[in-house]
Amino acid sequence: MNLEDNNISFQLYKYLCDIVGSEEVVRTRREIFAAKDIGDHITAATFISSGSKAEGIDLKGSDYDLMILCDYYRVYECLNDGQYDLDKIMLSMDTDDTKPGFTKLMLGDNLFHNLVKQILTWFETVGEKTYLSSKRVREKDLKDDIVIHGPCQSTPGGGFDFATCLRCKEWISPAQQWIHRSRTTWPDYTLVTSSVKYGVLFVPVGCKNSPNEDLQWRISFSVTEKWLIHSFSHTQLLCYALMKIILKDIIKLRHGDLICSYFIKTIMFWLSEEISPIEWKPDSMTSCFLKYFKRLVYCVEYQTCLHYFIPEINLFEDRFTDNQHKELLETLRDIYRSPWIAVFHTTTLKQFLPGSVNLRRMELTASELSCFTYISLFMHDAAKFYFYNPFVYTDLTKLVCAMI
Repeated sequence: MNLEDNNISFQLYKYLCDIVGSEEVVRTRREIFAAKDIGDHITAATFISSGSKAEGIDLKGSDYDLMILCDYYRVYECLNDGQYDLDKIMLSMDTDDTKPGFTKLMLGDNLFHNLVKQILTWFETVGEKTYLSSKRVREKDLKDDIVIHGPCQSTPGGGFDFATCLRCKEWISPAQQWIHRSRTTWPDYTLVTSSVKYGVLFVPVGCKNSPNEDLQWRISFSVTEKWLIHSFSHTQLLCYALMKIILKDIIKLRHGDLICSYFIKTIMFWLSEEISPIEWKPDSMTSCFLKYFKRLVYCVEYQTCLHYFIPEINLFEDRFTDNQHKELLETLRDIYRSPWIAVFHTTTLKQFLPGSVNLRRMELTASELSCFTYISLFMHDAAKFYFYNPFVYTDLTKLVCAMI
């Protein structure tokens, strides 16, 4: 790359800092959500912020996702005689007749067993086994103005999603290869170890069109995914944000939801394993992004996007019809042939002018931290969900205190 290319890369980096946020702004956003999650913990449940805003990215249209972790439930990959939680409702994974990445959650035989079967209506018995129904949990106490979106209950327009989730404190077998597989220095040993100790989550949505779809839960690595993004260099984060901008301003306008943000996150994770962290630097911004976009084109061309933690899952399996695949590939190739023409004509970036970009240092202001607005607007709805949802055991006093 010549000096002119380096200069353009650096200017693009600085401009994206003004749009996405400087390192300081991004770090502060994350700290706000981390503090909120700690402060919102109540006896029966833990709040986990996720989505773009919790990742530190606050673009127009960025969503805020809230995961409601029910602490009275404990999931095991396999129950044995030595595992017995007197104060938990124990569930175990049952992957018979499920595709990779999904599981049924079978009720264990503990002191809560009879109580659960008599009182909680979201369990379903099939033969001699009793399962927690993802459909019943997902649709519990659904308000008139709330819609179902995947595993979430969502506000109209999708600005705020919240989903009930359960936790397994083990790193499950299907994802074991992630721990030891060959990679560069990212992610580092500490991050991998922390992820394994945390375990995985389960969200209430089954594999579409499966015979037992309503009983299945999707395995979620959202906490580890958030930690992985937090470990990005700022150049990595800006490349990821730039891809989100192109997805929103160009690809979605032409092709709807054929490509979703989870796919581009997955591709970024794989690429980050291959590229040395020292290559992600401001004066290499353009070349790094082109590698990223080229990988997206490749994945779409061969209709292969492997799940980052469970590679036997192809996220693009049966994703496109022949016409959809052809048209999407044409769009991506057009962008790749003239990437900066496309980028600089997006709604978000159309004001970019190489050579005259304003390189001011972003101030840390309330307007740059609009996540405050999301917290204040939506926590009231989350509180109502908790109080009226007997899936979580709590009382109003504790709940109100947690919200203050």
